[in-house]
Amino acid sequence: MTLPVHWYRHDMGGAPQLRGVAGDAIALLDACLVNGFNLRTATSLVVAGEVATLTFSSAFGWLTHQVIDVAGATPSALNGEKRALSVAGNTVTFAAPGVANQTATGSITCRTPGNGWEKAFGAGNVAVYRPTDVSSTRFFLRVDDSANARAGRARGFETMSGINTGTGPFPTDAQVSGGLFFWKSNTADTVVREWALVADPAGFFCSARAFGTGFPSEWSFGDIGAFNSADAYRCLISGENQSSSPGNPHGVLLPNTLGVYLPRASSGLGGSVQVGSWSDGALSVEYPNQPNSGLIVRPSVVMESSTRMRGVVRGFRRSVHGSSTGGVFACGQVLAAADGYPGLAICMDRSGAGSVQLGGVFDIVGPW
Repeated sequence: MTLPVHWYRHDMGGAPQLRGVAGDAIALLDACLVNGFNLRTATSLVVAGEVATLTFSSAFGWLTHQVIDVAGATPSALNGEKRALSVAGNTVTFAAPGVANQTATGSITCRTPGNGWEKAFGAGNVAVYRPTDVSSTRFFLRVDDSANARAGRARGFETMSGINTGTGPFPTDAQVSGGLFFWKSNTADTVVREWALVADPAGFFCSARAFGTGFPSEWSFGDIGAFNSADAYRCLISGENQSSSPGNPHGVLLPNTLGVYLPRASSGLGGSVQVGSWSDGALSVEYPNQPNSGLIVRPSVVMESSTRMRGVVRGFRRSVHGSSTGGVFACGQVLAAADGYPGLAICMDRSGAGSVQLGGVFDIVGPW
């Protein structure tokens, strides 16, 4: 079984490091989107009361609520992608509905799985990624992480036949010469940066604390929830559109018109168009909201123009809480079910005035 949404964080066992080093953006995307990481062999797998407990010989670094992939166990119902219910010492548990109490047999392994994307082309620190969801646009993401130690350069393409050959680029060179910046670090060094990534088979979003206490760098690529189900150009890319450390956040997760592009307008004509996002209200509501002791969130709408709504950011809801009213969270923090937004969520934060406040939450259960 494959679960619909996966999330990853810098402090997971075996997670790739993000530094001001050429190739680190490719290593992160390879691990999270394609290959997975942290393969371990279990010493035992015991089922009791429809809860399975995996035990390992040493600490493994998985986190509660993350997706793990079990293989090699008998009975086979214990294999496949599972969500970690709890993590303690050298054990991790997951739900095993319908499986009788027993000790499983076999050479049992567990890992953090990739998200099922394909790496269509790759050479050194240049790679082209493509979603695998056949109902999605399946457009291509090209990332060149070879020349700039601080940032990868990213661009979408409608089609690609080789690592350097494609049609329908977004953004174009006229819009952002060389493509958007997927920032890793504000300095070329080996200081490890925090990051969090959430993805499904049609899109991903990454928040990287490339600038320390400043605004996070956002990377995203994939389909939006288009208001027109026949929208053949609903694939969005977002990142930084300038070559210096930003003073304000750019990207689709916050109300913005910078660093966000779709391959064509809603008419299907022309080429790459710069778009923005919108969500009403100011970030000033107290947290928790006193009437319901809850977290209040709202959709983030992709705007083709100031008067035209193209769709919504799938799986994402923006917070109405600000740092001055208590809405302060850690990067990639897993939250309880939000009011009006059921299911687990992952915080993609931003910072201002020296504090970290919640930009919004992603559903990590799905489907989106």
